[in-house]
Amino acid sequence: MTSSAIPQTTPERKRSLIGEDVRITGSLTTRGILEFGGEIRGELTADTLALSRTARVHGKIRARHLTIEGTLQGSAAALNLTLRPSAIVSADLTCERICIEPGAQIGGRIGKLAAYDLGIHASGSASV
Repeated sequence: MTSSAIPQTTPERKRSLIGEDVRITGSLTTRGILEFGGEIRGELTADTLALSRTARVHGKIRARHLTIEGTLQGSAAALNLTLRPSAIVSADLTCERICIEPGAQIGGRIGKLAAYDLGIHASGSASV
C-alpha cells in the first residue's frame, strides 16, 4: 500500500477511541473507525475519523469520512467532510462533499477532490 492511500476497509470495521490525555508525534493509521480526542503532530489516516472537541491535530489528515469538532492546523483530504460548530480549522481542505455547520471557524483553502485522489477505486476499495 502506498503511504498516500487510505487503508482498505475490512467488512467488519473496528472502532478505536483515543482519549484527550494521549499525545502522539508521528503517524497513526487505521482501517476502521477512529474517534480521536487527543493531540497529534504528524499524519492521521483512517477510513472514518471523528475529531472530538478536545482533539488537536497539527499535520495531515486523510479519511473517507471526516468529522471535525476540534482543532486542525495543516491539511485534510476526505471524500465527505463535516465541520461541526465547535471546529477551529486553519488548513487546506480537499474534499468531494463538505458540510459546514454554523459556528465553525475556517481559515485556509477548500478544493475539490475525486475518489482517485485518495487512492479509492469506484468500488470503494483502496489501492494497494
